[in-house]
Amino acid sequence: MFLSSEPSTSPEPLTRTASPCPASRVRLQLIQQGHLAAEWRFTRTFRIGHDAACEVRLDDPRVQAYHTEVYLDGATWRVRDLGKRRDTLVNGAQVQEIRLGSPSTLQLGLYGPLLHLTLEPHQEATAANGCVTAPARPPSGPRLASPPPEPRLRTTAHYHGHGFTVPLPEEWRDQTLYTLSGPVADGLRHTVLVEVDPAPETDVLDAYVDAHLRILGRDLDGFRLLKKDEQALSDGTPAVRLIFCWKRHGRRPLYQEQLLILHKQKAYKLTATFTNASRKRLGGRIEAMMLGFMPASC
Repeated sequence: MFLSSEPSTSPEPLTRTASPCPASRVRLQLIQQGHLAAEWRFTRTFRIGHDAACEVRLDDPRVQAYHTEVYLDGATWRVRDLGKRRDTLVNGAQVQEIRLGSPSTLQLGLYGPLLHLTLEPHQEATAANGCVTAPARPPSGPRLASPPPEPRLRTTAHYHGHGFTVPLPEEWRDQTLYTLSGPVADGLRHTVLVEVDPAPETDVLDAYVDAHLRILGRDLDGFRLLKKDEQALSDGTPAVRLIFCWKRHGRRPLYQEQLLILHKQKAYKLTATFTNASRKRLGGRIEAMMLGFMPASC
C-alpha cells in the first residue's frame, strides 16, 4: 500500500480491540552512540513520534509528532512514514512504506534517533486477550518506555561494550550495530552500517551468504542481484561482496553493496546504500573504506 496523501497531523488513536496473536512480535531497541538505551516489544500496531499518543514517545527535535508507524498487514509486519518531511530511513534508505525484514535499522530523520528492529517468534500469551501488549509509559521521569518486568534469568556471561559491562542473561545475545554517516549526494544521506553477530548459525561463508540472499529476496521488493564475487579485506580476511538493487513504492530504485565476513566465530555485515548516480560518484571511495575493515583479532 502506498500513501498518496499527507497524513493528518493528529492521526486517529490506535484501535485496541482484542485480535489473534501474530506469529511474530517486534523487538524495538533504541541505539544511542552505539549503545542500547531502551527496548520495547510489540505484537500490534504502534507509532513512533514525540506526541503523547504515540506508543514509543521520543523527545527529540528531529522526531515529528507522528513520525513512523509499524503495523501488521495480515501476517506481515510493515513500516510506513507518517511525517510531512518524508524522512523515515530503513537500512539507510529513505522509504515511504516497506515490508519489515529482520533485523532492520530504522532512523527518524537523516541525523535522528536510530532504532534496531528484530522479529521474534511469538511466545505464550501474557495478557488477557492472549497477546503481549506494548509497554506502558511512566507518568513522570524519562519519557522513554520500559518493557514490563520479566522473570529473572540465570546469567551466563557478561557483555563488554564501549566503556561498559552488562550481565547477559541466558538466551540473550548481542546484535551490535554501528552506523557510519557520510555525505549527502543525489538526495541521499550515505551511510555504512556495520552489523556484528557473535553467534552466526554457520561457520561456512558460502552457506552464510546463501542464507542471507534468501532473506534479501524475501524482504526487498523487486530484489535483483547484480554481482556476487569473492573479495579480500586489506588484512587478507576473505569476504563476499554483493551488489543488488530493489524497488521502493513510487520512488526510484536503490542500489546497495554489502560485504559479508566470517572471522573467528563472528559474522560481520557491512552495508552501503546508493542511487545509480551517487554510486558512480562515491562508490569507489566507500568501497575502499569497507575493504579496509579489520575484524577484531580476538
